[in-house]
Amino acid sequence: MCFRWSAAVAAALCSTLSACASPTPNDLVLLDVPGAERYALATEDGIVALDGDDLGLAELPIVLWFRGSPVPDKAVVEQRSEDLGLLRPKSTRLLYTEFAAQEPFPGEDLYIGLVEDDDPEHRPFVVDAHLYADGEFGDLLAVDDWFPTCESIARDFAGAGVYARRDGRYVLVGILNGTVATNPNPSTWSHYFGPYRLLPFLGLDAIAPVLPQTSSFFERRVRAFRPDFEYGLDREGREPNPAGDEN
Repeated sequence: MCFRWSAAVAAALCSTLSACASPTPNDLVLLDVPGAERYALATEDGIVALDGDDLGLAELPIVLWFRGSPVPDKAVVEQRSEDLGLLRPKSTRLLYTEFAAQEPFPGEDLYIGLVEDDDPEHRPFVVDAHLYADGEFGDLLAVDDWFPTCESIARDFAGAGVYARRDGRYVLVGILNGTVATNPNPSTWSHYFGPYRLLPFLGLDAIAPVLPQTSSFFERRVRAFRPDFEYGLDREGREPNPAGDEN
């Protein structure tokens, strides 16, 4: 637990430094179904969730976090594929992650976006990882940090995002499917000291079938402000001045 707290603090400090070109990914959305709470991911094409029985509901209660505060809403399922579902929130416009234009490169540093469950502000942090054996055995992540473990990440954060850092920002390259895999090419060294447990994830090719036909990983969409509904903005699209500030 101490390590996770330290990772969260480090991520918060990093976001304040000019050297960090993009904030820590904070795109997790809670599907707040009684007895079956789980995470989904806010993307530029909607909320992407692992498929499950709860996606058969007419409306799903969801919770997102804005500046450390929970914001409840409801979402409807627009599309489902073999592995995933695409949800559309009824009211809110979520902060979201962008899709990467390409799958992870061999040797590229990757990151798993998590949050502190026991933190009231739900602050995000990332866990370092890499594509095991450069993808020779499929979409498997080796976690570079000692804690949290693969088992705890798969159990607590199924549906979380896998990111690459390109051009100074985090972009989505996959989604954890909530399972743990045994190293397909084990050795005595890997069993005791190396990545004996691995995290499978759904890559861009598995995500694409659930997205709208108009979606394209190669096109960055820029959405116009809705000043009457964007959090923290007035109706002219400006941030309101603090009380007494005339500038």
